[in-house]
Amino acid sequence: MARIQIFGKYSPEAWEGVNAEGAVSREANMHSMFESLGAEVECYYMLPRSNYDFTMILNDANATVLAAIKKMVGPTGAVVDTTADVLMTAEEWDAIDAQSYRPPGQ
Repeated sequence: MARIQIFGKYSPEAWEGVNAEGAVSREANMHSMFESLGAEVECYYMLPRSNYDFTMILNDANATVLAAIKKMVGPTGAVVDTTADVLMTAEEWDAIDAQSYRPPGQ
């Protein structure tokens, strides 16, 4: 199961909406939006002392899901900066069989 952690930063206008509606409303919206694409929001956190405003961990997400979200959210300008990282457990990491690699020039 692919797990991805997303960090995002709201625009000033989006912050007005978050403050008016409440962060719980945004969290519910995120759950609905990702579920409609076949992914699950495992958790959603606000980040009061970070360079980002929120983070969430997604289950069953992939590049197609992330592209769909970008196409939905991007044009609104509500989220002005994001990053996404693939998460792996230590067991998943250890299970990967490393292949041989020849660096350039060697």
